[in-house]
Amino acid sequence: MCNEVIIPNKSVSEVLLIHYYCIKEKIRVIEHGQTGEVSKYAPTYKNGKFNVAFVGGLKPCKGSKEIIKIIKNCTDKDINFFVFGTIDDKDFDDIPSHNINCTGNYFRKDIYKLLEENEIHIVCILSIWPETFCYTLSESWQCNIP
Repeated sequence: MCNEVIIPNKSVSEVLLIHYYCIKEKIRVIEHGQTGEVSKYAPTYKNGKFNVAFVGGLKPCKGSKEIIKIIKNCTDKDINFFVFGTIDDKDFDDIPSHNINCTGNYFRKDIYKLLEENEIHIVCILSIWPETFCYTLSESWQCNIP
């Protein structure tokens, strides 16, 4: 048995206790949101294009099928799409790539720089199931990006 179960927030505790009530006294919540100063970044529309980012690993459970539909429906629009992270969905190979930029893996500490350097206007998080916590949401908010 363990001495302690560390979880990111109270909602995780509620889910765990449904099945593992015996660990109630061992649960310790350590929030893993972002701390520190908020960026002074403010998105602009210098190049006339709207820049949309998808951050983190993309796979079907994280909404990759919905993302593919969005990108396919916007190929003739003034929209650039950025994927910061890995792509684990072979259907991405079948979409036009003229307005998609994929970085692959990145270090978490670099996400602020990536969002600012690429002049991201909005970060989309399209997970198809409930998330107990979303690092990428905190990171984009800290950069003043909705």
